[in-house]
Amino acid sequence: LGDWFAPEAPRHLERLGPGPLDCMDLSHNCLSDQGADDAVSFLLWRGQQTKRLKLFHNYLLEPLALCRLIEDERCGVGAVDGIRELHLSHNQMKISVLERLLSSVATRLDNMDKEARPWRPPLWLRVEHNDLDGEATDLLKETCSGVKLCFDCGVKSSRQCRSQGCTLTHCKNGADVHLGLIMKAGSTEGKR
Repeated sequence: LGDWFAPEAPRHLERLGPGPLDCMDLSHNCLSDQGADDAVSFLLWRGQQTKRLKLFHNYLLEPLALCRLIEDERCGVGAVDGIRELHLSHNQMKISVLERLLSSVATRLDNMDKEARPWRPPLWLRVEHNDLDGEATDLLKETCSGVKLCFDCGVKSSRQCRSQGCTLTHCKNGADVHLGLIMKAGSTEGKR
């Protein structure tokens, strides 16, 4: 993927014109962690704001480059036109990776202007159908100090979410992160 970004991506972005991307979709591409790193490195090198990054149905195990994206003051969480949704479902990530991503959210929020924090949209973090154990929700409630999580909207349809008051730009509970968790088949908790 890194070999493609250098010659091709700038040309494609020029055709789109200036400004943030609404969505960069690299799903269903057999991407590894290195592919995710290449994408993040390109976005940060260009300072290219991207509201939604879709990496679902790939082979991601520990895509820790996403932590750099989350924490970036130009492109990350809470930045104007920064990342608002990371769609990482149907990969092979463990709970430790999810904890690292949420830790990066906490780092970014700590570095933000405290007055701007309540006005920014929550991050939608979709991690359903990964290798997360059945106690993921309870574990995350205990380990994510400083990051308020909303589980109410993570696994329901968008119509159900709107009726509950959660949208891509607002959380009825004032959460920092909407977390979509459905366990893989064979996990101790199963689908919710």
